[in-house]
Amino acid sequence: MLAHLFNLLGRAFAAIPPTLGSNWFGLVFTVIIILIGEGIGLYFFGWQAMKANLKRATGIGFAALGVGYTLVFAWCVVTTTFNDHIALATRVHDLHSAVDGDKAHEVASIQEVRTSLGGQLSELKEKCAKTEGANGILAKQAADQQGTINNCQSQAIKLMEPTAFSYDAMPFESTPENGNQKSTWLIVTNKSQTPVLFTVTCTSEILSLDAGIVAQQYAGRASRYTDKEWTFRISSPAWTPHAPIVVHTVTKGEGVLSCEYGAKGTDLK
Repeated sequence: MLAHLFNLLGRAFAAIPPTLGSNWFGLVFTVIIILIGEGIGLYFFGWQAMKANLKRATGIGFAALGVGYTLVFAWCVVTTTFNDHIALATRVHDLHSAVDGDKAHEVASIQEVRTSLGGQLSELKEKCAKTEGANGILAKQAADQQGTINNCQSQAIKLMEPTAFSYDAMPFESTPENGNQKSTWLIVTNKSQTPVLFTVTCTSEILSLDAGIVAQQYAGRASRYTDKEWTFRISSPAWTPHAPIVVHTVTKGEGVLSCEYGAKGTDLK
């Protein structure tokens, strides 16, 4: 509290020279104050007394000058406080506008991802339906095609065998903002996983990070390990091939950004 008070008084004191020196009034202010003080002394004590008491007359002039500068300093305190209030109100308005803009942009980005994934899911269903129809026709073929059917069954068994877990982190969007780089990443997988634990390592200092499953309201829990390495954990819902992870990062400085994502823990198989 005292630090803010001293800062205000210091800036008000520094504003005194521009206040007095920006016009002709500043050039004659000191002379006017001294003349007013001498006039007061002349009125109360007379010319002979003023002449006989030169020290007292000079003291009255300087006292008047001190009162004048005190009034100027008080005026500078008032104007400095008012200017601080205007600057703070403008800053708060700008911050509210930035937050509202970020929310609208994030909603639009998530909706675009959901639309794209919905189209891919429809294509996969159509391909699966065609494959099932072809298998039905093969089941009705003549006995001389038994060898071909057996071969198809062997291939189907191989396809049903468990596949190794894999994932891919893809940059979705990256834009400079206020001297920093704001980026969005999508992490897709070939198998459903829960819970999920990741490390994120970037070439620049990571200022903030949040992660979650696309189109879900529950976000993961992120924490800083070093300036350039963070971790996050998503306990629920499950990470699936149709529900990728979306990661938002803000890194220090603008320019090309490179980040590495590493899955951790015994839960990922």
